[in-house]
Amino acid sequence: TLFRSLGEKIGEGAMGEVYLAEQLTPVRRDVALKRLRGDHDPAIWLQRFQIGIEALSGIDHPHIATVHDAGVDSTGRPYFAMELVEGLPITEHSDRFGLSPDARLQLLATVCLAVHHAHRRGVLHGDLKPANILVAVDEDGRPVPKLIDFGTRRFRAGHFPFVGLGTPGFASPEQCDGSR
Repeated sequence: TLFRSLGEKIGEGAMGEVYLAEQLTPVRRDVALKRLRGDHDPAIWLQRFQIGIEALSGIDHPHIATVHDAGVDSTGRPYFAMELVEGLPITEHSDRFGLSPDARLQLLATVCLAVHHAHRRGVLHGDLKPANILVAVDEDGRPVPKLIDFGTRRFRAGHFPFVGLGTPGFASPEQCDGSR
């Protein structure tokens, strides 16, 4: 076993459920372990999961959560283990700490640079919303935003796969209507 569940569900979305877990090898650390939901047919969703993992494995940025491992568990369900970000959604963080408009814009500018970094590597964040931008606080008390849960899409000029995925209310009009 590469991971030991710590039992706590820390998130869920359309594709999967995320649990707090301990990675046992090759490095012992706490991780966010995302597994495909049990009510999905793994054969259909495995390709999407694999595209996301391949895309994210090539991205190294201080404001994008790192993917540590990926595979298929003993039940045939795909999973990936990523950096555990102990923070709040960007809007909740901003409200809780009473950030000024300038400080909020500074956080957003940092997020935009991370998104730009991913785009330059051919990766689109398919579900960009406040809940997928967690803000942790570093040892000096500074906010550190991290993009998580990409709902990833790879793209090439003029081609945007998996149109229609994303969270209603946050997805672009082009994503919702299939025009891009």
